[in-house]
Amino acid sequence: TGWGREEAVNHSSLQLDIWVDPADRQHMIDVVRGDGFCENLQFRFHKKDGSELVGLMSAHPIRLNGIDCILSVTRDITERIRIEDALRQKERYQRALLDNFPFAVWLKNTQSQFLSVNKAFVHLFGEYSPDEMTGRNDFDIVPRHIAERHRATDLEVQNSRQKMSVEEEILTDGSHKWFETYKAPVIDDNGELLGTVGFSRDISERKIAEEEIRRLAFYDSLTHLPNRRLLLDRLQQALASCSRSGRELAVLFIDLDNFKTLNDTLGHDIGDLLLKQVAERLAASVREGDTVARLGGDEFVVILEDLSDSVYEAAAQAELVGEKILAALNQPYDLDGHHCLSSPSIGIALLKEGEATID
Repeated sequence: TGWGREEAVNHSSLQLDIWVDPADRQHMIDVVRGDGFCENLQFRFHKKDGSELVGLMSAHPIRLNGIDCILSVTRDITERIRIEDALRQKERYQRALLDNFPFAVWLKNTQSQFLSVNKAFVHLFGEYSPDEMTGRNDFDIVPRHIAERHRATDLEVQNSRQKMSVEEEILTDGSHKWFETYKAPVIDDNGELLGTVGFSRDISERKIAEEEIRRLAFYDSLTHLPNRRLLLDRLQQALASCSRSGRELAVLFIDLDNFKTLNDTLGHDIGDLLLKQVAERLAASVREGDTVARLGGDEFVVILEDLSDSVYEAAAQAELVGEKILAALNQPYDLDGHHCLSSPSIGIALLKEGEATID
């Protein structure tokens, strides 16, 4: 406290103004009288120079030379309290940082158990509070097949001690969302592996935008069929597959008869309705693995893959599909109240192995 023995002896603590809060002295005496002792009560004390210390006091009554006394032992815990306050302040700032971070953030041990998560994580994945997540794992919050995948990537990060980034689709709140997940190993100053840290962010809007860009680049905006660019790509793949398997490949070029006349007499809106219905009928006339594309205007192309390895049988198969398409497209059309008939012309090229190019 800074007071010497001679200064303190025969002076009361109140005379020395030791107690920051004088009521603490009476509280200590009341506890000793009531319980017969006090143990580890925390008080603040004045030092001689006016500064303060925090003490942890234990006291009990004794009788000395016929006089009732109180024997107390106090440990100075000022530095410990300062460190604890600093740690709490640091933890508060870290928690505020994590909770205001817009991504789901977590820390796991080497067994993939959560040690800490932020509010964004709970909002996205958890029915538990951040504190309730401690000790839980992915199996508690996502379907098993996703949890197994998360555990596998945790182990990959831990074993390789390398960070990684993945994109994955996860079911949350009853809807499928895309997330970009970053994971990294947590290694202390001694090189010991402690677990993994990571964050996930919702990239569903980006995926939708990417899909829209892809759709605009590779699909016809009117009929939603593959456009010329995607047609050429699929034709290239079909030719490569044909060369490997030895089976024949057929391409059907379809042109609508008198389409210009319909556009000129009923208008382009009616022409667009016809093109949409033609696209639907074409798609319904071929197998699921075949390609139907709009080349442009009133021109369509169908790719028939995996036909017979016999050129004659393959020709018969392609002709059969062509007849089916003719029958479907020759049916009457209801175009916004206009009942119309439209017929197609179809040309078929049978592509023999090694003899055909896209051109």
